[in-house]
Amino acid sequence: MLSKNRKTIATVLIVLVSIILFVAFMYIKAMDEKNVPGFSGILFAFLPALAIHAIWNRKVQKNK
Repeated sequence: MLSKNRKTIATVLIVLVSIILFVAFMYIKAMDEKNVPGFSGILFAFLPALAIHAIWNRKVQKNK
């Protein structure tokens, strides 16, 4: 089981990486003068949310 400190650090890193990737995606699309799809923000928010949820809500499996 991960300690609370490690979970917090992992959460912050996931948020920072997702923000950096979103900004880079927007920059690349702007440089190519293409329209940005409306769902791209949801994609860059939904996937990190799933990862954070998996970190904080791990189920302990019992050995049988």
